[in-house]
Amino acid sequence: MRDEDSIARAIGEERHVLLDGAFNSEGVGCAHSRVHGAKAEDFDRILSINLRGVFLSIKYRAGAMLS
Repeated sequence: MRDEDSIARAIGEERHVLLDGAFNSEGVGCAHSRVHGAKAEDFDRILSINLRGVFLSIKYRAGAMLS
């Protein structure tokens, strides 16, 4: 869910399908229960999957949904 080219290719393969909606269920968390024990790299990974991945998925699916 972090690689834009992979998402674009995967959704491009769906172009023949009429989409009325999309459900983005990708997401990860952190093994740490306390913020002071978390690493910045963990936080960056979580954001890149949970936020950027959903954004990219919607970005490429919107064209199919609007056509």
